[in-house]
Amino acid sequence: MSRSCVITDEQLVSFADGETSEIEDHIFTCDECQADLALLWDDLLEVNVAEPVLRAIRVDWLVSGMLSTGVGVASRITSAAVHYLTGRTGT
Repeated sequence: MSRSCVITDEQLVSFADGETSEIEDHIFTCDECQADLALLWDDLLEVNVAEPVLRAIRVDWLVSGMLSTGVGVASRITSAAVHYLTGRTGT
């Protein structure tokens, strides 16, 4: 496997085997690692779980990002409301 990122084959195999999750954040954003994981899982397992697993990872990443953005927006709205209603700066 050849990727342009810094993840080694050993790290990817360890992740695929469920032995480590330390590269999880990288896997969410790296198309090359996701493609190599799909190949690994396809070769190692009788049932092809690569597509559903990667889809679930992407959905989880998307929901996490949306919640984070929502909390940030709500915080800014609250600060603006405090400022405009009371004249104080909300922190």
